[in-house]
Amino acid sequence: MPTFGEIFDGNIDYVASYQNYEWGVLDFPFFFNARDTLSTDSSMNALSSLFAQDYKYSNPNRLETFIDNHDRARFLARSGDNYQRLRSALALLLTARGVPVIYYGTEQADNGNMNGNEIPIANKDNRKDLSSFSQTSTIYNWIQRLTAMKANYPALRTGTQREMWTDNNVYAFSRRVDSTGAEAMTVISNSWDNQTRTIPIRAESSLPVGTTLTNLLNTSQTVVIQSGGVTGKQITVSLGEHEAKVFVPGSPFSTFTPASRNLTTINVHYNVGWGNSISIRGNSDPLSWFGGRPARNIASDVWQFQVERIPNGQYFEFKPLINDSSWSQGGNFSGYGGQTIDIYPNF
Repeated sequence: MPTFGEIFDGNIDYVASYQNYEWGVLDFPFFFNARDTLSTDSSMNALSSLFAQDYKYSNPNRLETFIDNHDRARFLARSGDNYQRLRSALALLLTARGVPVIYYGTEQADNGNMNGNEIPIANKDNRKDLSSFSQTSTIYNWIQRLTAMKANYPALRTGTQREMWTDNNVYAFSRRVDSTGAEAMTVISNSWDNQTRTIPIRAESSLPVGTTLTNLLNTSQTVVIQSGGVTGKQITVSLGEHEAKVFVPGSPFSTFTPASRNLTTINVHYNVGWGNSISIRGNSDPLSWFGGRPARNIASDVWQFQVERIPNGQYFEFKPLINDSSWSQGGNFSGYGGQTIDIYPNF
């Protein structure tokens, strides 16, 4: 009979020893791997190594997969509150093999203790009461779309998972019901930069050359299976920053256009010197005066911090720090949610 059990260990062999006689257990190896890969700039080859060991399980489709919960740091706390990283992690969770588990709060972009540090299991930050529950927020709608996709495409529920592509920045796999030929393909980027890959279609696929595939996560986007490659069939896929695409043949069950990102961008123009970094503190979640959010070095003297959480038009104040310890001189900088703010501080 179906079970839900916790084997709190990231070792695949250890978890498999239980899953081979229990219907389902929490897939902690998936959790640690997917979280650590997609919340940071880590190689996507780690996902390849994870799924390559699925043969050790009696049925990997019965594993209960997750990306965060009430006992571990929330995904957004680990990823610097990057919603786009969360979207790609959720796309993996809802389209890869296994039974996806979404803990309350993830759909409301809960960021737990905000700083990403692991805290004791008996904590209040990762299991706090929700102050509100929006059914129109960007992450809620993203999960709603992914669950509808899973409900409408048997391949995303029970299909055999087979790798199509792996490298440092891009991972792709197919889910196929071999008895019917129903198939879906997921392609995910873990890069800040645009990525394009020509990916071979699996030899097991019965989809012919000339088939049009539609991206279910943005139904205005299509690709066509072309001849060529090691299997004689291939697709060329372009991905934006930390983007996920899920392709299916034929007309999609419904149209979908992802919501535009409400980005607040802070560009700090300052050369901090080799080995140093910039972080941002402020007074509007996810910013805090008690700990900095890391900015990303995008040019020799430019550090960028982007966030979607600050509401459009909301006034906030902030300051940059070097190595999250040396404050910029003078008063606070300020801006409004949804703006691009360029500052030229002195330290």
